[in-house]
Amino acid sequence: MAYSHYLSTDRDQRYTCDNKECKHSTRRALMLDTHLDAKTWTCNTCGEAVLIELLDHAGKTHRVYRLQAQHLEPGDRISRDNDLGDWVRVFDSKPAMNKRNEWFLALKDVGKWFVKPDCYFHRTL
Repeated sequence: MAYSHYLSTDRDQRYTCDNKECKHSTRRALMLDTHLDAKTWTCNTCGEAVLIELLDHAGKTHRVYRLQAQHLEPGDRISRDNDLGDWVRVFDSKPAMNKRNEWFLALKDVGKWFVKPDCYFHRTL
């Protein structure tokens, strides 16, 4: 199954840097336009992925990283939608063996997905 994906920031509540070596790790919250790169979801100072707190459709807070498919690993739990209502386990993550420059994901109870390597997903802690 081919899949294209866009993650909205509408439910984002707070961004923090988890890297204890980074000067921004002591900040209560990072500013979207100042302290992080919203194209890669990384801290502008240390380059590590930022931790994102966001609300699901029921108002429950989730702590996630926004990662590209090419950075997902077996065992990760990811959300495939903006409402965070459907979490699935990654069984396999690797370059697809096709000519379309896609990434292959095997997802529990979903099956095989072919996505762009830079397609973003929410990965829960």
